[in-house]
Amino acid sequence: MKHSLKRRLLTAVASAGVVGLALAGCSAGPDTTESGEETFNLVVANFNHADSPETAGLDWWLDEVERLSDGRVTFDRYHQETLCTGAEIVQCVRDGRADIGASIPSYTAGFFPISEVMNLPFQTDNPEAIATAYYNLLNETEAVANEADRHGLKTLWHVGIDTSIIGGTKPIDNVDDLKGLAVRSAGEGIQWGYEAIGANPVAVTAAEMYEAMQFGLTDVWTNNLSGADNYKMYEVSNHWRLTGLGVYINNGTWISQKTWESLPADIQAIFDQATETYLAGGEGYKVIGASLQEKCDNIVAANKLDSWDVWDAAETKRWKDALGDRAVDNWKTNVSEYVDDPDALYDRFLELLDEAEASSEFVSPAFACAANF
Repeated sequence: MKHSLKRRLLTAVASAGVVGLALAGCSAGPDTTESGEETFNLVVANFNHADSPETAGLDWWLDEVERLSDGRVTFDRYHQETLCTGAEIVQCVRDGRADIGASIPSYTAGFFPISEVMNLPFQTDNPEAIATAYYNLLNETEAVANEADRHGLKTLWHVGIDTSIIGGTKPIDNVDDLKGLAVRSAGEGIQWGYEAIGANPVAVTAAEMYEAMQFGLTDVWTNNLSGADNYKMYEVSNHWRLTGLGVYINNGTWISQKTWESLPADIQAIFDQATETYLAGGEGYKVIGASLQEKCDNIVAANKLDSWDVWDAAETKRWKDALGDRAVDNWKTNVSEYVDDPDALYDRFLELLDEAEASSEFVSPAFACAANF
C-alpha cells in the first residue's frame, strides 16, 4: 500500500465508520523501488483553479520534487477544490484526507496570524518580493517557521498573489467613491483598509465573488488578475481599477506533520531544495508571471470592460493616510501571543522586503494591461 491514503480509500472507510481499521491496515509499509528504496505517494488538495498562476507555481514545485527524487515521491493532485473547498483545506490536511494543502490562510481565521504580515495594505505591488521576504523571515525566525505546528502542520511556503484590482459597475476613481459600498474582502489587512475609508468589507471567498456581485451582496470586488479571469469577473463588473493598495493576500502551502515525519531525511532535503529553487532561486515567479500574462490576455480578449485605470498617486496616499498605523498595530497585537517582539519582527520583515524588491525584476502584468486597455 502507498505511504499515504488515497482519497477513494479514505472516503470509503469513512462512510463505513472504520477509519481506524483502515489506517491500521496500512502498517504493512510503503512501496519500494527495485533497488529497495521506499516510495511515497502523497495527496495534494489545492484550492486554486487548475489553470491559475498559483497552481502553475505549485505544479512546478511538485514536478521538481518528483524529478529530484527520481520518482520516489509522486503526487495525486486535486486542483480547484475537487477534494476540499478552500475554506476547509487546512482541516483536510489535518484530518488526513490530504497530505499537502494549498489555500488562502485567511480562510482559516486565526490559524496563521504571523503570515498575515504579507497581507497588510500598501507594502508592495511585487508578489515575488513579498514571497521572498517571508521565505527568508521563515528561514531565520523560529516562531515564523513553527507557526503551523500547533495545528499539526508544517509550513512549506507562502507566496504573494499579485497586486490587487477592484471592480464595480460604476467608475471608482477615488477614496470617496468607495465610501458606503459593500466591498468583497479576504483577510484582516484589507478589512482594516476598507473600514478606514468608510467602505463595508464583506468576507467572501474567491469562488463566491461572482455570485456576490451578481446578486448584490457586494458592490465592488477585490482580487487580482488570476481571480479576475478565473471567475470571469468582467461579466458582472465593467469598471476596474488599480488603487495602489498592493498585494493584499497570500497563498499558503502546508504538509501534515505526520506525513513530514514519515519522510526520510533525504526526501525532506529534496522538498527543501525544491522550495529554495522555487522562491529564492526565482523559478516560481517565472512560471507565475507567464501565467499572469495569460490572464491579462484573456481579460483583454473578452472585451467586456468599459474602463480599466490606475488611481492617481494622490488618491492612494489619501487612503494610506486614512489607514495610518492601524493595520500594522492590529497585526502586532494579534501575533503578540506567538512572537516575543512583534515590533522587531515587523521591522525585520520590512528590511527583507526592501532587499527582495531591490533584487526582483518582477512587474505585475496588471499595470501594462490597464495602461494598454
